[in-house]
Amino acid sequence: MPGVWFDRRALTRAALLISVSIFAPRPSAAQMVSPDALPGDDGSLTLPSKQAKPTTAGEQPRRELPPGVTTSSGLMPAGLDNSGGLPVISSQGVPKPGLTGLTGKEIVVGIRFVGLVTVTEQAARRNVKSMEGRPFNEKTVGDDVRRLTQAGLLGNDVSYQRVGDNGIVITFHVYERPTIRYIKFHGNKKIRRRSLLKQCGLKEKEHFLPETVKDAKNRLEEYYHEKGYNKATVKIIEGQNANDRGVVFLINEGQKQKVFWVEFEGNKIASDGQLRTKIKSKPPLLYLFKGEVDRQLIDADVAQIIDYYRGLGFFQARVGRELIFNETQNWVTIRFVIDEGPRSKVRNIEFLGPKIFSREQLMADLNLHEGDYFNGAKREKDRTALEDKYGEKGYVFAVIQPEIRFDEAPGEVDLVYQIEEGKPCVVSRVNVAIKGDNPHTRRNTILNRVSLHPGDLLSTKEVRDSERRLRGSSLFKNTPGNEPKISFDRPDVEGIGGIAERPGGAMGAGGFRGQSPDPQQQSPQARRPHQQAPRFAPRTDVPLRSERRPIAPRGIW
Repeated sequence: MPGVWFDRRALTRAALLISVSIFAPRPSAAQMVSPDALPGDDGSLTLPSKQAKPTTAGEQPRRELPPGVTTSSGLMPAGLDNSGGLPVISSQGVPKPGLTGLTGKEIVVGIRFVGLVTVTEQAARRNVKSMEGRPFNEKTVGDDVRRLTQAGLLGNDVSYQRVGDNGIVITFHVYERPTIRYIKFHGNKKIRRRSLLKQCGLKEKEHFLPETVKDAKNRLEEYYHEKGYNKATVKIIEGQNANDRGVVFLINEGQKQKVFWVEFEGNKIASDGQLRTKIKSKPPLLYLFKGEVDRQLIDADVAQIIDYYRGLGFFQARVGRELIFNETQNWVTIRFVIDEGPRSKVRNIEFLGPKIFSREQLMADLNLHEGDYFNGAKREKDRTALEDKYGEKGYVFAVIQPEIRFDEAPGEVDLVYQIEEGKPCVVSRVNVAIKGDNPHTRRNTILNRVSLHPGDLLSTKEVRDSERRLRGSSLFKNTPGNEPKISFDRPDVEGIGGIAERPGGAMGAGGFRGQSPDPQQQSPQARRPHQQAPRFAPRTDVPLRSERRPIAPRGIW
């Protein structure tokens, strides 16, 4: 026909489609189901609800269970078989015993979360690798539980339900751990917020429990009391319930209190000035700086005064304290009330365990004798003198322990020294350790100032004399903690040939261990990687440079 254009290929495709629709068998209404349908109780398939939340990108589509299905592991709907011995996984991610009946063909058809409040299901699914439509794997579920626990979801118990022959629905029972979104302090006027945050130990965007909030409250109260606010109280307004999103503290600082003066009452053997040197509670410097009232510090001062009196022989001394406030309650006078009691004398001095020294030899070095008033400082000095006496004979590991024995009669004590002599020791090795970024002091510089050598009798007197010479050499730092020090310990007998070896003996001249800048003093085992011995031995037939014949200038020969 003129004026009309036909597309033969399009007409052919349309004819084929019409023929297929006419001759193809039509399914019944019961067979027309959605691919997301689930079997019901009577074996029929049930379509999901049309009002279900549409799936978004990145979220797996959820398959609704038939009516009657619950997420509890103890309630099973009619028509579902759970006799296969499926496990229940604890919060540790370890399946409980009794995993039987699995054929390996089970498919995960549903994943549910019970207990979510603020965390969305999509956020919880990011920690789960088990996915719908994939084979069931108990190890993967255990890993999911551990990841959920690390994400702050506590109480991760898992229950299972069978759907049909091979379908399994996994239900995670979780409990959300609250997350700190904000930390607020109300009522703090004298102390800044930065200091309170540092003391409480809480940080934003971290998980917390009610117990941690209580600990933070106690730390804040202790901090206020240390600063002199003894009447300060801290109350938790928010942070104790699971639905709280932050932590809020209400602080009542009260009035700051400082020490005005320190008094002593009942002291006879010691003056007020002597006792003030034993305590730490003191008035402020120029009555402006520090000097806050700390009740814990005052109690520690009471114990310190009691120890001082017991060191003088007043073993029955008692000390109390009294706080006297002014009218405005901001200045405090501390009064220590002391009951000294009787002072004890040393009745007898005994030595248990000595073998190389007699009692008269040991008594000759003591400062505290029988009939003297007991003195703790003299007792410690006598113990050191006895250790030195044994140390001069090589018994450097001798143990001397003084013991006080009280008599029934008040005012008398017996002093007993328990002595374990051990065996004499000699010097086995002398190791030099020089600390610093780039030590350059030679090893012999140190050994020349030490009077102890391998094979010598180890004496504590020689050790102290050597330390004094090293400190007086002005080669090293003498600041506290960095001064030269000589220490000794028991050697590893299995690792050496004898108790002691002289230089040039079995150990040789280079047998000393330790850091030494002298390459000739280092043993082959102590050399650094760049100081290893050459691979080939040098030639011995070539004369040294100093032995070669000098070359004369030209024109003379």
